[in-house]
Amino acid sequence: MGFLTRIDPTRNMDRFYIVAVTPTLFGEWAVLREWGRRGSPGTMRLDSYQLRDEAETVERRTIKRRLQHGYFQSQPALDRHEPPQNGRWRDRNLTFKPNDHTATNMSDTSAVSDDEDPFAMANLPPRLTGLPMVVWASERMGARHDVRVKVHMAHGQRIDPGNLAVVAVRPVPRLVAGQLSPADLRAVSDWIRLNEAVLVDYWDGRIYTDELIQRLQRLP
Repeated sequence: MGFLTRIDPTRNMDRFYIVAVTPTLFGEWAVLREWGRRGSPGTMRLDSYQLRDEAETVERRTIKRRLQHGYFQSQPALDRHEPPQNGRWRDRNLTFKPNDHTATNMSDTSAVSDDEDPFAMANLPPRLTGLPMVVWASERMGARHDVRVKVHMAHGQRIDPGNLAVVAVRPVPRLVAGQLSPADLRAVSDWIRLNEAVLVDYWDGRIYTDELIQRLQRLP
């Protein structure tokens, strides 16, 4: 289990990142991640693997990448990180309890470029956006390009990481990669224009996932 923090008072930054390997009820192994601002409920993500070695490899790789992004390993102060009544992490035993911020399983991250961290991406389902498909907003991290969102090219709640389009936010919404129908691109562009300020704030690390979700506006 890795518990990492990134603290920078000059930027009002006080983040945590937890990654752990745990068995599932189906005889597989899961990598459980949670991240956000310390003292507040974070975003959670659960990815399943058939072999424990696979899960542990992902755990080590995730810790290494977090360290490259300025995090430090520390001992988890669970009483500060999660109030006891939350019940998602108890006495160092992992108890997974989905909530509205739980990200969808997406084990294959091949569609994400090397300079982006897929686990710093917020999964935004249709009920939050008013769009007919899932979209993702992300933080800049080490990206060399300007703010973008990823868009699932198929409608509905299902996710195929190999079926993503990329849409740039500034100076005007435009398709960078993948394919979207004219109607879908128009809808995504309208949603981006409606939410450009909050998407940029999230990209620049000025807000966290919970505030992103609170500030997002749905399409009418």
